[in-house]
Amino acid sequence: MKLNDPFGRVSRREQHRYKTLEQRLRDESILDAGSLQRFTRRATATVLKLTAAILALSATLALVFPGLRSLLLLLDILLLLWLSAGYLQTRLYLKRYRRENFDDY
Repeated sequence: MKLNDPFGRVSRREQHRYKTLEQRLRDESILDAGSLQRFTRRATATVLKLTAAILALSATLALVFPGLRSLLLLLDILLLLWLSAGYLQTRLYLKRYRRENFDDY
């Protein structure tokens, strides 16, 4: 029994998320290391484009509404933290998928 997850809820949720991603990868026919690498590159590019769009929109809104700059900064920080946390978790799942399916032990 873990002290930070005594009932195993967090680990079950993480396992479910991983299995969902694993099924999605299989549905998209990502069955070799090369296609997984291309998928990872596309995911990274998508996150970078989304980050740029958020920052551009926020900068535009800050110019149009200068009184809301502090609120926009707070929203930017929250959005970017949420986006980066999701991206990092997805990268961990992709590394696990690679390790379980393509790496030879």
